[in-house]
Amino acid sequence: LAQELKYCYDTEHCLIICGINTLKHNWKNEIEKHSDLSCKILGQRIRKNGNEYIGGVKERLEDLKSPITEFFVITNIETLRDEKVIKELRTGVNKFDIIFADELHVMKSNSSQQGKNFLKLNEAKFMVGATGTLLVNSPVDSFVPLKWLGVEHSSKSTFENYYCVYGGPFGHDLLGYRHLDILQDTINNNSLRRTKD
Repeated sequence: LAQELKYCYDTEHCLIICGINTLKHNWKNEIEKHSDLSCKILGQRIRKNGNEYIGGVKERLEDLKSPITEFFVITNIETLRDEKVIKELRTGVNKFDIIFADELHVMKSNSSQQGKNFLKLNEAKFMVGATGTLLVNSPVDSFVPLKWLGVEHSSKSTFENYYCVYGGPFGHDLLGYRHLDILQDTINNNSLRRTKD
């Protein structure tokens, strides 16, 4: 998809955000296997003995502050905890026309620093999220992914009050869920589902 978008729209970079840190190398291997486009893991360096390693935020910022020649740029969700990284991704010298969030269901918290910063990366021309399980525990898990994609426009509390039924002595006990057909329609209208077969 990213390769086709590059050829059709001359996109500069595709940022891949891995929800699971260990998938960065898998992504690099798969891109090199199935694409003729170049690829870089943010912060990747080579030691004097020739072994590769991935540096911390300092090395990732160094990469972002310089023009990147590779088309695919891979990082993990934890990288987004740093405000300087977000600034470089949004307004730095490199333009990320495509943002691909892998394991999107991991990015469900809008109260964590990485969740708040993830929601700031919503201005790319093309944004794609991939997951096998968008709703892990409750319908509320879909709020951040839908908000990031520009599908959901309400606040988290409004979203929760619409889909959750609360009760108990103080009205804070979760009793169940409602309007799930509407949420299912929203997800279906903004997703493409593929089974293994």
